[in-house]
Amino acid sequence: MKELLEKIKNLDKKILIGGGIVCAVVLILVIALIVGGSSDKKEDEGSSQGRTEMDSQSDTVEQSESLVPGTEEDSEIETEIGTELETEIETEMGTEVEVETETEEDTEVSGGSTNNNDNNNSNGNDGNKNEEEILGEGSKKQPYVEIPDNNMKVQTVSIPSGKALYYSIQRIGGLILTIEDADAYIITSNGTRYDAKNGKVSITVENALASDYVTLQIGNKGGSAKAFTLKFSNAYGSRQNPEVIAKIGQYKKSLAEGKETGYYYKYTAEKTGKLRFYLSATVDSEMTVTNNRNSATRTFEADGLTDEQGRQYIELEVSQGDSIMIHVSAIPNRRGKYPATDITWESVYK
Repeated sequence: MKELLEKIKNLDKKILIGGGIVCAVVLILVIALIVGGSSDKKEDEGSSQGRTEMDSQSDTVEQSESLVPGTEEDSEIETEIGTELETEIETEMGTEVEVETETEEDTEVSGGSTNNNDNNNSNGNDGNKNEEEILGEGSKKQPYVEIPDNNMKVQTVSIPSGKALYYSIQRIGGLILTIEDADAYIITSNGTRYDAKNGKVSITVENALASDYVTLQIGNKGGSAKAFTLKFSNAYGSRQNPEVIAKIGQYKKSLAEGKETGYYYKYTAEKTGKLRFYLSATVDSEMTVTNNRNSATRTFEADGLTDEQGRQYIELEVSQGDSIMIHVSAIPNRRGKYPATDITWESVYK
């Protein structure tokens, strides 16, 4: 051993360094081979797994790219898909259109039949129905609904000979209805019939609010069908059509039972001063006087005074030319009814 060591010591240093390097290189190679073998296994496993994922992604990309327009294959696919979709849509839409068309045709046919029946009925061809049902309107259950025009007129339909049709008319409460035709007659809601005299028929419509409808029957007693013109006017002595008096003095007025609107007079003051009014009546009655210039109003209930003779009166200051409205009426009884009354009133300047 010592001899070996001595021989090694006697070797050239360069040779020793070279041998050391060679040994180191061999050792490094051996380690590298060992490490490399295990790495290759892992890389093979990773690469196979990576290739699987890459293949999947590649397939996905290819499928996505196949949907992008621009290639012949894409065009063929789109054409085939579009053709199939259009065929299915056209088939479904065609079926729906056919069904709807048949339904509309059925409806039209049904409606046409109904209209024909209505026309036949209106022409009187159906002998199983009476004339009131034939007309469809103008019956008690289905009256003609009307509102007078600006001239306070209503034009009726052609009314068959010997028949009366129902009309329900708004804004005519308390008005005068006149029909200037010898063949006309009117039946009120209480069943009272009024026939034309001297070529016309005229009645005072029952009192009603402007929003209420008043139902009347308009009849034709002539030999052929005829339409009538209903003319409405404010009753004489109403607020809208008062009795005009030129001079003050004494006046009398009889009011029928139920005359809740009373009676109106209109007077234009002849001079400036105080107008004194007196009132007497057969039942409890009231008087209201109003100066239209300033709306000053006096009533016996609120403003009654007593003169030297013990007579009650009311007084109103006026100027020459003032328009004075004078209203007289019965006072309703405990049941809210307006009794008949005979009123006497007079006025003097003071």
